[in-house]
Amino acid sequence: MQKKLSVVITISLLACAAVFVTLNVEDVSTDQVLESEWTEADEAQASAKQNGGVIKAIVRLKAYCIVAKTKLDAMGHKHHLKSGAMQVISAFGKKTSKEVVTEFAQTIGELQAAHPTEGGVSEYMITKLNEHVLRGDDVVTLGKGNMFMLDHSAFGLQETPDYFKKLAVPVSEFVNAEQTLRDSDAGKALSALSKTNMDNVYQGMLGRLVAKYHTKAQEETKYVEDGAKIAVKASLKAGTEKGDDSHEIMAPLPVASVMGGNTIRNLRPFKMPSFKQIQKEAMEEAKAYVKKETAAHVGMSVDDIVDRIEGILEGTTIRITTAHRLFADSSQSPFVKIVGSLGSAEGKLDFLPMEGKTLSQHFRTKGSLGIINRVIIKSDRKHDNPWLCAKFEVQVGHGNPWMELAPNGNKAFVDGWWLDGKSDRKGPYYRIAHTKKWLLLPTSQKMAYVKRFEGKVPSCPSLKCMSGKKADMEKACETAKKCQGFTFTAKASSSTKGEGCLKYRCNSVGQDTDTDVESDMVVDERHDYWAKQAFIYKVSHFKKSSCPTKCGFAGRDHKSRRWCEQLADGKEVHDEKCENWEGVELYKPPIKTTKCPATEPCYAYKAGPPTGACPGNCGRGASTIYGNMLCYDTTNNKAMSSHAKCQNLKLKVPAKKFKKCKGGSWGSGICHIGSPNGHGAGNCYVTPGHSCHEESREGWDHEERRECLNSGGARCYGGTINGNTKYMSCYRSGGNCIQSRL
Repeated sequence: MQKKLSVVITISLLACAAVFVTLNVEDVSTDQVLESEWTEADEAQASAKQNGGVIKAIVRLKAYCIVAKTKLDAMGHKHHLKSGAMQVISAFGKKTSKEVVTEFAQTIGELQAAHPTEGGVSEYMITKLNEHVLRGDDVVTLGKGNMFMLDHSAFGLQETPDYFKKLAVPVSEFVNAEQTLRDSDAGKALSALSKTNMDNVYQGMLGRLVAKYHTKAQEETKYVEDGAKIAVKASLKAGTEKGDDSHEIMAPLPVASVMGGNTIRNLRPFKMPSFKQIQKEAMEEAKAYVKKETAAHVGMSVDDIVDRIEGILEGTTIRITTAHRLFADSSQSPFVKIVGSLGSAEGKLDFLPMEGKTLSQHFRTKGSLGIINRVIIKSDRKHDNPWLCAKFEVQVGHGNPWMELAPNGNKAFVDGWWLDGKSDRKGPYYRIAHTKKWLLLPTSQKMAYVKRFEGKVPSCPSLKCMSGKKADMEKACETAKKCQGFTFTAKASSSTKGEGCLKYRCNSVGQDTDTDVESDMVVDERHDYWAKQAFIYKVSHFKKSSCPTKCGFAGRDHKSRRWCEQLADGKEVHDEKCENWEGVELYKPPIKTTKCPATEPCYAYKAGPPTGACPGNCGRGASTIYGNMLCYDTTNNKAMSSHAKCQNLKLKVPAKKFKKCKGGSWGSGICHIGSPNGHGAGNCYVTPGHSCHEESREGWDHEERRECLNSGGARCYGGTINGNTKYMSCYRSGGNCIQSRL
């Protein structure tokens, strides 16, 4: 066993040596070059001018150009501008009412378009100026004689040309022009724009690309290491099979490791770009970003631009800080969901800040989100390098207080927290917690200490050990900034004195340990582990005794109700807070189903309507018609075939429904003589033969029809009569209808 372990250690050491040697013998795309490149980058940033960002650089350039244009025009170069600097002064020095940032972008675009693809010195100077401004560098400098002039380095020049000095302007005129710009209507837009991503676009793009290539370099190093290991194993196997002694076996291993690493390095297509190449790539992305943003403002008035920007700023702003550690930055664009008391918003962070830097991003919302109660942040899954966040803040509405949020609302994450990329094995994590999704809560979140583990403790460092009551341990943990929990005497009550230790970086348990063989947890029957927790799942089960017993219940399955509850005050909160709690998966009580069986249907007697019509014969007496009595299933709304169910339940029988029929004697009712054979009236009228019949009479050449009414009136119906005589009406006389004639 000891021999195998020695072999493994040997292979690992040789592989590391191979990586070191391989990377240091390469002249291009190696860690040696990387180290110098990143040192150059850090020095460049450290020595960079202190500036106010892109917006300030543009405003100062505009102020200078306005004053210098008067001198330029007087020099006679108005129609024959010899340099890119003169062209910028002439074009950008015009007094307009335009929004200055958009005007600058348009001016640069027009000047560059005026030159052919190979534009010579003028095009070179204009491009360098644009890049300088997008980096946020001031392109105007204070020269001799207290005069402001263009900075020659901003145009890519080694020395200050004479005409730069001739175009220098007095401080008083420059300051007056700058202040006039800020006081004008366009100044409102400048103020608004300075709070957007436009002001630090280049730094944001550069940070994302640096993180991207850092990650690629790490991946390439892993490939080289794997190649070295394969070569060492092959050499070890060959020596063993030949029967070489240990010294003969070990001798060729270093050479094999270097050759294996070099072989993989040469096969890999990736070549690490220099920092200058990365800067160039970042600049191109920054140019594209500014072009896209300013294009939205073309044709808009200053007020419209201000309204648009303020609409963005009135939304919600996220301010993030990357920790100051190696590999802390990332090329990710994480997804964020911001939830407040009045609404929510979601989207992606365009880019993350570089190591030790801070960036802000605005999210436009329809109205205020109210008081922020949580943010969920997820890795974008496209990039594989984690991000180490040192601080996460949210502001609702520009000018309002910033709210700090932390994982689970726990202030103890003073070392930061990692947001993983596609993989969760892309450290080093420095034993700092990492995951692909975090629940961020306000650091004011109320919490309570709960027993996380019983009879075992996590393998994490101790801040200090002490004795006392559990309340003393809680107080000590609250005071210690890094404390994430504590151990305490097992099964001790709140009033019992015990002993334990304050712990930190315990959130990385199960993720990261000091050695490959170290256990995540240590069995310790003498201690339990306590940690802060804000929420807990609660469940309410439906009691069987609450099932309905009355008739007519169809039966129902009742599921338990489960909800997320705040430990501090028992208040119900959104399930997302329990679902996304990080560090330990909160116990979810199972959902049970209680079956309430159906009960017997309800029954009742129901009186049916009278059936049949009253008699219609003449000479009848009065009569009554009754309806049937039914036993009814009222639950299912159907009649039973017998009365057995109702009788067994001894139900009350209601009175039957009935209908009274009048008698029909001769000489009453209506006689419709016009009806065929006198039928269909249902009543009787005395006529010869004691029946209703149709009486016909010859007219001039048609028959008339007559109808006798019970009111004593009559109507006569006849066809068209030839001649000038018509049957106009009739009257009743006894049982006859007598026609009246004119």
